[in-house]
Amino acid sequence: MKQTLRQTLKVPHLWIILAIMAFGSIVYYADQIPILDDIVSQAPIQLARYSTHRILSIIPVAYAAFIFRFRGGAIIATVVSLGLLPRALFISSQRPEALAETVAFFAMGVFVSWLIDRQQQSLRRLENTQLELMASLKTVQDQQYQLQLSEERYRGLFENAGEAIFVCSTDGEITSANNACELLTGYDYDSLIATTIYELFSGEGKETVRRIFSEGLGGRTISGTDELSLARKDGSEAFIRLAVSPLPSGNQTIALQAIATDVTEERRLRSNMEYYITQITRAQEDERLRISRELHDDTAQVLAGLSRDIASLTTDESILPQNVVEDLKTLRETANSMLEGVRRFSQDLRPSILDDLGLVPALEWLLDNIEKQHDIKTGISITGNQRRPVPEKELIIFRVAQEALSNVRRHSNASTVEMSIDIDEAALTLIISDNGRGFDIPQRASDLVQSGKLGIVGMRERARLVGGTLIVQSESGKGTTVTLRVPE
Repeated sequence: MKQTLRQTLKVPHLWIILAIMAFGSIVYYADQIPILDDIVSQAPIQLARYSTHRILSIIPVAYAAFIFRFRGGAIIATVVSLGLLPRALFISSQRPEALAETVAFFAMGVFVSWLIDRQQQSLRRLENTQLELMASLKTVQDQQYQLQLSEERYRGLFENAGEAIFVCSTDGEITSANNACELLTGYDYDSLIATTIYELFSGEGKETVRRIFSEGLGGRTISGTDELSLARKDGSEAFIRLAVSPLPSGNQTIALQAIATDVTEERRLRSNMEYYITQITRAQEDERLRISRELHDDTAQVLAGLSRDIASLTTDESILPQNVVEDLKTLRETANSMLEGVRRFSQDLRPSILDDLGLVPALEWLLDNIEKQHDIKTGISITGNQRRPVPEKELIIFRVAQEALSNVRRHSNASTVEMSIDIDEAALTLIISDNGRGFDIPQRASDLVQSGKLGIVGMRERARLVGGTLIVQSESGKGTTVTLRVPE
């Protein structure tokens, strides 16, 4: 309280107000002081004494209200009114009128203070609003500057992006395209924005683009499509993958952004690789067939002849020592064992049953072998119209089944394996299921190589060579299922 009072007394405006009040009091009571009464009466400007006092009295009230707000004005009005009371009560000959004037002055002083305070509040609100507007304007300017920077950065990224980026209207018209679009299509910028994106495609590709644009207008983002054929200006063909995302404004999609990734070179390399793998596979199968025939026609025949020659030596055991006879019998058994091994190896390389009788008997032969040699129960079911696929597909299906059953034998620790073959007009579907220990399948195909599961990778590559698909389903402790589907 004392500190507030000290601070108030240090304000110069307070002393000015007090000086005005003191001067007004002197004027008001000058008729009661002889010297002052003579001075006032001889003044060149003759104003009514009481009018002069009222003017001098309202000034400090207004001044206080202006400086100290309503409370200061009300206090000064009260003090001045108290200063008027002695004349009204003790000096004035018209006491009621004097009291009324005093009350009226007090009311007027309070009212003037209130008006000034309201005006001050309005001014302060106006100033605050002005400051807020200036701050908002500064914020808008900053945001506009940041937006401009973002637009410039985006424009730089847009123009220099390695992938072709098209910005299209809702009806597919190209409204903007970057430099990569010109390199991809061969058209210049003016030619691109004068057309629709659909005209860059033909046939099924055009319908696919219309469909994904329709989905994009519904607010869906398409991260990538299958390979689409795009017609370049020079008539050549480019292959792309298209990603489409909506560009919204509020709750409405006003445009679409399409990013085209050029996979022409990747497709060419993949095609070359597939051709290379196909040739290697064919060469491998041809070599297997050659070795199998040589083993069957040459080595097996030689071993069979050797076995017969040894047998002929033991026809008359009386002329040979007993120990020699025993050695010859042992040698014949070894030759017969080698002959069986060669025949089995020859069959594994390229079973003649596949070429002679077809796919289904060859698969039954595989199951029969695994049941006899490894004591694994097998079963097979066949549905559909049995017919032989073309030799290339027939061989691929057999090799996939052979690899799958080899994995069952070596890794699964299974006791039963079931095979089902379904043949319809569209495709042949082969399913091999076992009740073995199973395994956890990696999420990415590259992890199969790192984990050493090259057999699965080989089966998938073989299936892809004939346009087929291979799905491996497995879980630890729940067995494994291999599904191969090869189209007709």
